[in-house]
Amino acid sequence: IQIIEVEAKKEPTKKSQPKPKDIPFNSFTYKQLNTAQEKISDLCSSLKFNNLISQDTTVPNFKRVFTNSEIKTPVVWTGTISELFYFIKLIHNDLQLVENLKQKQWEVTCQCFVDADGNLFDRSKFRSQKKPKLTAAKIEKSVSNLK
Repeated sequence: IQIIEVEAKKEPTKKSQPKPKDIPFNSFTYKQLNTAQEKISDLCSSLKFNNLISQDTTVPNFKRVFTNSEIKTPVVWTGTISELFYFIKLIHNDLQLVENLKQKQWEVTCQCFVDADGNLFDRSKFRSQKKPKLTAAKIEKSVSNLK
């Protein structure tokens, strides 16, 4: 009898979220950061008012999202993923209120925001999102604080 040893086949490893060191950007950088920091506070208040971010969000923690700081405590996004998609699309792509992240805005979004349960967002899910019909005007009004 001949014994044949079979090597255990390795499961392909699932590609994980890139580590912060893989991304040259820690967070967004608001273009008027040096001249109009109070606008970020106004945006924070407006997003809370519209129940898009957690009521527990502190202004200093929220500001970190717009100062290219390392994010230690992500902001809890209590709105839907399509609302977050539209918010980022407005500030980054459409109105260009933050520095261009050269297609890395969704990776950065995943570092800066978590869902209401504290889970990370999946970058690939942003691709299929559309402008939210019911809340687009609220998001636009909130974002107008940064102009």
